[in-house]
Amino acid sequence: MTDPFVDVDEEPLHQEIFRNSDFRIYRAILKPGVSTYFHRHSRNTVYVALSKGRIRTERMKKTPSCPTVLARSISFPKRFLLGFQKTVTGSIKIYRGFLFYMPSKDYPVIHRAVASWKNRHAIELLGIEVLPSRSSVEREKAESGKVEIETDEIRVRHIVTGSNSILSGCLRGGKGVAVVLSGQLELRFLRETTSKSTGDIVEMDNSSIYTSADDEVELLFLIVK
Repeated sequence: MTDPFVDVDEEPLHQEIFRNSDFRIYRAILKPGVSTYFHRHSRNTVYVALSKGRIRTERMKKTPSCPTVLARSISFPKRFLLGFQKTVTGSIKIYRGFLFYMPSKDYPVIHRAVASWKNRHAIELLGIEVLPSRSSVEREKAESGKVEIETDEIRVRHIVTGSNSILSGCLRGGKGVAVVLSGQLELRFLRETTSKSTGDIVEMDNSSIYTSADDEVELLFLIVK
């Protein structure tokens, strides 16, 4: 008999912060030494770290594993180091902006995450689940930034803008979201202006103007194909 587990939707440290027809996004905050419950992932998910620290995952005994796809910009030496750390210590040291993808729809996984008690601060992660698409839209041909992850469902781009840069040509029809990794992003719609900062989610549409307020704003764009 295996240990009890819950679906990720019901795991108390995975708090939903955004949902639309294409994405469900949750935030997981693990203080030093804290562990999640064993929980099941069954949707394809993009993960991004908003803070650094050491963490390990423990798969439930006698359950299958799920492949991990690292962002394209992670160099071979870093990949080797991550593999070495996991083999030797069972954990890895992640950095802010660490990005990876798990195809859990085809490879459901049951595991728990454990933050090292040696961490000075809590580890904060965003999980961005890709939901079944319900419609298709025409998309802009011009897209900015570097492609980090690409599947038959989504394209994930990493973008760094300069001061007062206006973001345009990213997508058409609101079929994507942006995650602010650092800096401050301003959204102007009609006469209203709102600001988004690290960890905030922006549902993109072509009726608003997006401007970087700081000298540098780092963004992650997830675009539904």
